[in-house]
Amino acid sequence: MHKDFNRLKRLAIGSTAIAAQLMTTAIFSTSANADQLSSAKAQAASIASKIATLNNQVNQYSEAYDQANLQLSNLKQQISVSQGKIDATENQIANLRKKLAVEAINFYTQGGSVVSFASILNGSSTDITLRNVYAGTVANSQQTLILQFSAAQASLKTEKLKLSQQQAQVQQEVNAAAQSKHDAQVAMASAQNQLSTVNANISALVIQAQQQAAAAQAAAAAAAQKRAQALLLAQQAQQQSQQNSQQTATVQQSPAPPVGAGASRAVAIAMSEIGKPYVFGASGPYAFDCSGFAMYAWGQAGVSLPHNAAAQYDSIQHISISQLQPGDLVFYYTPIDHVAIYIGGGEVVVADNPSYPIAVRSLYWDGTPVGAGRP
Repeated sequence: MHKDFNRLKRLAIGSTAIAAQLMTTAIFSTSANADQLSSAKAQAASIASKIATLNNQVNQYSEAYDQANLQLSNLKQQISVSQGKIDATENQIANLRKKLAVEAINFYTQGGSVVSFASILNGSSTDITLRNVYAGTVANSQQTLILQFSAAQASLKTEKLKLSQQQAQVQQEVNAAAQSKHDAQVAMASAQNQLSTVNANISALVIQAQQQAAAAQAAAAAAAQKRAQALLLAQQAQQQSQQNSQQTATVQQSPAPPVGAGASRAVAIAMSEIGKPYVFGASGPYAFDCSGFAMYAWGQAGVSLPHNAAAQYDSIQHISISQLQPGDLVFYYTPIDHVAIYIGGGEVVVADNPSYPIAVRSLYWDGTPVGAGRP
């Protein structure tokens, strides 16, 4: 019997080692995936910041482009107004030409030179030549026409040059603003494509991590189930061994109440919850505190217990530590404020504190128990 019990114990320990190995592999794999995910998230954040900066630049260049276009539009309006002046000036010049032509005929018939007037009309004479011509040979009315003609030509030339220069400058500003805006938009589109690629990579890494975690959890759960089954067999073997020992013992002790029919079920349920977190006040099925854990395990076996360690001790039959059987409850501290479930072999399964998940520990893991009971 002892040989079989030891074999079952070794099987349970081996199952625990397998579960630990699976969890270690999952941790290393998850860590590598987490590093990739962290790097990808940092890259995405950097690109998003770059996009924000480029977006601000696009807005600035758009404002500059709009302002330049507004200036160009205003200048075109000025050009339109100026064009009217230019048209009027050209009409004035045409009229002056006609008048000067008449004066030239009169001047010629009076003995003057047609060549001098031709130079005036063609604009080939200098101002000094003009002054000399009309000062010596032309009447006052003719002089006035010549001055008007010369002034109108100069004004027309100045106005055209001014408008041409202004329009060229503003058009250059419009083109520069448009090019800057286009370059920023191209850069932002490229960054957005990069961000889409990185986000897709992040999604793939998240899915991979979830799959790895699910696989590790399933493997750990399967290993825990095997361990629970092996421990249950070990408990049954130990129970049989203890019963045999009690029959041959020379010193008799007070008989303990019989083990409840749901004890095996309570132990199996408790073992299946190994690894779940401790949460104060919780009673399952996803988290437990100590009394909530005992209440849940025995509740699944058909026995109702209160959600309080001291109240549980008061509500069940008391036994000595030497009479413990799998499924019995073990109590700690004075006054009682902690409870664990005995699983045999000098071990209990317990929901300890928020720093540790539900786990198997020694019967004396936190000092000598102050009491025990059988639901």
